[in-house]
Amino acid sequence: MQNGKGLRGFYLHPESTFKQIWSIFIILLLLYVAFIMPFKLAFYEDEEDDIENRYSKKQFHWRLNWVYSIDLLADSIFFADIFITGLTAYFDDKEGKLVTDNKMIFKRYLKGWFAIDLIASLPYTLLEEVLLYYEVTNSFGN
Repeated sequence: MQNGKGLRGFYLHPESTFKQIWSIFIILLLLYVAFIMPFKLAFYEDEEDDIENRYSKKQFHWRLNWVYSIDLLADSIFFADIFITGLTAYFDDKEGKLVTDNKMIFKRYLKGWFAIDLIASLPYTLLEEVLLYYEVTNSFGN
């Protein structure tokens, strides 16, 4: 992994082997989300459709199966991408110089893709499960 020490700390070079492999990996994960997730939403049936029975004992139990595991893994990787992108130096548009100052890097990221990346990395599968648990346990005999 090619990286460097900037004046203010650690940064990743945008053309490093690690960053290029990471970018390809993120693209593949985005393709999964773009093609497999809609298919899953349309055709995948939950094995435990009876929500009331699932939470009747008022115990939060996470449904560990391959779909939810992959969803959580993808969310975790997208969350890690926020940190990697926030540490990746960039080339200045005007002069073409490599900007390695962490404050400048993160400031540029905040003005650009940060909000979208943050929303995309939220673990909606886990949030849905937690919200369902609280909705069901509060609705059926506190």
